[in-house]
Amino acid sequence: MEHGWHGLTADAAKAARLRESLCERGHAPACTALGRQRQAGSGVDVDARAAVALFDRGCTLGDLNGCSALAGSYAAGYGVPKDWARALELRERVCRGDRPRDCLNTARGLWVPSPEPDYTVVVRFAELGCAGLVSGKRERTDYVRAQCCELAGRLLLSGEGVALDRERAEKLLALACEHGMDLACIALAESLEEEDRARAVVAYRHACDRGYRPACRAAERLEGKTPPAVDDPDFLRTQEILIHPELPPFEFRLFGGPYGHIFRIEHRRPGTEPVEIPWLEDEDTTVDNATYMEPPARGGEGDLRSVDLNFDGHQDLLLLAWEGATGNRGYSVWIYDPPTGRFVPNRELRGVSNPRPEPECEAVSTFERGGAAGMIFVRDSYRWIDGKAILVRRIHQDVIRETGRLRATIYALEEGELKAVKTLEGSWDEPPELGPCG
Repeated sequence: MEHGWHGLTADAAKAARLRESLCERGHAPACTALGRQRQAGSGVDVDARAAVALFDRGCTLGDLNGCSALAGSYAAGYGVPKDWARALELRERVCRGDRPRDCLNTARGLWVPSPEPDYTVVVRFAELGCAGLVSGKRERTDYVRAQCCELAGRLLLSGEGVALDRERAEKLLALACEHGMDLACIALAESLEEEDRARAVVAYRHACDRGYRPACRAAERLEGKTPPAVDDPDFLRTQEILIHPELPPFEFRLFGGPYGHIFRIEHRRPGTEPVEIPWLEDEDTTVDNATYMEPPARGGEGDLRSVDLNFDGHQDLLLLAWEGATGNRGYSVWIYDPPTGRFVPNRELRGVSNPRPEPECEAVSTFERGGAAGMIFVRDSYRWIDGKAILVRRIHQDVIRETGRLRATIYALEEGELKAVKTLEGSWDEPPELGPCG
């Protein structure tokens, strides 16, 4: 009611009155919620001291959210004198209530009140959050618990501000590694390399199997396998593509981040030096922003592929940049320039969904699914005009809210802008008839 959710009319003042009545009758969550309204001034006057009293009542009645809010008030000194020890006591109570996220947030934030954090307290909260993580068993909160295990394990392994405890650290890191923390696998393996190479390889392989390339290389090093041909830690692989039947195949060298996100591509023809392919000026493909590019999809199409987009008989390049859950995929695009033998980045088609050449239409079509098993969509057509891909046609199919029928609106380029030129209707069984070129 406070915010008008679930179809109710928003009425914060009424919500406050209802919560006050419930709180007086011992409903702990209502006390906490009313405290938040008092703190924010939502439907009531701002009163930080009253908010603290309500948080205290909610906490006393057993609402851990009230304890958490009360801890925040003591930590910030809002409505009550600042008392970090009391805040920490309350946060530990919340943490012990099987709230691993609160344990993790507290452990990570303990350096805030002091430039010299007490790492023994950090480890205590991290281990409390890690408790409940079981080898061979997966639960919904395990990812958060695994982060707690990793944090505690790393500190115990380093001995930074705490007593060095390798045995305890390795147990925590092993749990974190098994439950998806790749850097925990690395830390564990590095600790084990000298005394137990077999276990170190297993730890590296855990992370490698999840796509973390540095772990694969470390495992291969311990196994005595041959290092990669290109002496560059970012090197991923080589790939040959035939750009034109009368040209020798191009060799492409792909370089990327630890999970295979490609941020650099070189190409060369036989007997020539590698040439780096340029990106558009505003494409951030640095190592720090390597997540801009998608990692290779398992079981899907390769992340670098070729297709003739401008109908000149030469293959152009598409590099997968993002992928949506409904099958929408966007790419970085390079057009091959025959006179120079170089690949030129293309701005017009960058990021469009599922680009595909349509020779019969002399256009590049795109298709963006919006839902309803592909019945809601946007389909665009680009034509090459003076060397640029120009959007000349769009079809937007959606559902008419009043009737539930399908409506396809067709837009065409007129006087430099897209204008609606036709509307078609249809049912789900007999959707609007749209030709291959719209």
